[in-house]
Amino acid sequence: MSEKRPDSAKPEESQTTRTGTAPSASASADPAADRARWGDVPVARDTAEIGRDVVRFVVGGAMLAALVVLPRVEFGEPVTDGALEVAIRTTAGIVEHCRDRTEEELVRLAVHMRRPTVCTLEVVPYVLDVDIDGERRVSEEHRSSGIHGDRPITVSRRLTLEPGEHRVRVRFYPRDTAEVAGELADERALPEYELETDVLFEAGRVRLAVLTQATQNFELR
Repeated sequence: MSEKRPDSAKPEESQTTRTGTAPSASASADPAADRARWGDVPVARDTAEIGRDVVRFVVGGAMLAALVVLPRVEFGEPVTDGALEVAIRTTAGIVEHCRDRTEEELVRLAVHMRRPTVCTLEVVPYVLDVDIDGERRVSEEHRSSGIHGDRPITVSRRLTLEPGEHRVRVRFYPRDTAEVAGELADERALPEYELETDVLFEAGRVRLAVLTQATQNFELR
């Protein structure tokens, strides 16, 4: 016959069973942590986070100082040479050919397309030659820009020269080809531009030879 266990051997009921109330899961043994969690006191920041903020502040200050100081710093050796810059912007290389349509051509076209005159554009390359004291320094070909070649020819070319007086000759002229000569037989002659003169160059100063639609020839500045 089995022995009956005494009542005292039963496990004691937990405080939860007796009271029916469970302790809060967010309860903490540290009151200061509880106050920090609920906003009574500020939460202490992590040391690593503070360090990152300090680094950001230092780097930002250094970059700001660089923006202020660097424009005033002179890099490299002082300029000892003069310079000639050739600047060109012209539509001289764009030639428009126009002709009248015949009656037969007009009849074959839709009514809204019956323009009596039809025009086409031809792009003629131009050559830039620059001579300094009789020596050829530049000889290059340029064409009108744009998808259809209907934009102006734009050139920007800079040459360095020793200070002093130099004989400068700049020419900008259409490339001479049989195709161009034949097609332009009945058209106006394409313009040629030239500048030849003695120019005094000073150290650190840029002299400009400018050609635009307004000037219609090279202008020395």
